[in-house]
Formats: sequence, structure tokens, C-alpha cells
Amino acid sequence: MLKTLFSREKLPALTFKSYTRRFTCSDEDIEGMLLEDVDVVVGIILKGNKFLVERRRLEEKIDPGIVCLPGGHVKTGESKEEALKREMLEEFGIKVKEFQFVCKNFYIASNGERQNAYCFLVKEYEGKPVCKSAQEIFWEDKIENLSLEVDRKTIMKLRELMDAPKQLQDHPY
Repeated sequence: MLKTLFSREKLPALTFKSYTRRFTCSDEDIEGMLLEDVDVVVGIILKGNKFLVERRRLEEKIDPGIVCLPGGHVKTGESKEEALKREMLEEFGIKVKEFQFVCKNFYIASNGERQNAYCFLVKEYEGKPVCKSAQEIFWEDKIENLSLEVDRKTIMKLRELMDAPKQLQDHPY
């Protein structure tokens, strides 16, 4: 049974019972539970003590409606640096000129996707950030207003590193 449950072959719908309710898992639900890890990049853009965040659209498949740091998936054959530049251009219309690695986090998204998040401080860019894909973008200074614990930890880590600048150096991930 376990071998069948975790194989990639087509699976029959399973029914589970609990003390309070009964629910059924479809093939799609089970496939969602088997998602592989993916790499994503996160861009942190600062303006004084504030950081740029986005409110995701409610119709988004992953984490709809949350307030989070901007980022996106690394495409096959793309470096993390290339992905960061592409994502910031797609989401905000800015051209990233200089950036610095901050930290790597692990996050499981609302759809079950397992994400290795490579977080970068965008130190210099061309253009003015505009909302191109989210519901809205805005400058935030309170980490408690971020929806995701992983984003709150990322900002805390960045602030810690900025207080000790010698630690904010090139990193091979």
C-alpha cells in the first residue's frame, strides 16, 4: 500500500475516516502531496526602514491574498541571479543592477509546493517600482504585517545582517 501510495502511477481515490469527519482524496490531491522541491527567488527592496511588499491576487493558485515579499520560481536552466532580475522586471518593471544574497529559507506553499527560497537584497535598480502582477504593492515597515512567518524571519535576518555589515558578504548558497 505505501509503495503504491507514493509511486508516480495513477492512483485510485482514497477515503479516510476520522473521529469527526470523512473526506476523500482525488488523484490530483495525492499528486499535490507528492510535489518535488522547487527553487524560488525573493527580492527585498528597501526605502529607508521600509521594505516593498505585494498583496497577491485572490485568484492566485499559490498563497492567494497574502501580503508577502516579492519573488517567483527559478525556470529550468536559469540561474538564481537571472531569475531575480527577471522576476523584479516582471513584477515591478525595475531593472536590478546590484544585489546581495541574504539567506536561504524553506517554505511549503498553500498548494503543498515545497520551496527553497533564495532571498536577495536588491541594492540598486533602475526605474520606479509599479504594480504589474499583484493586487497591489506598498512600502511596509512592520514585519508583523507580513502574512508569512518565513518572510518575517527573512526581514529579521536582513536587519540582523545590516547591523553587522561584515556578515553580509557574497555567499555560494
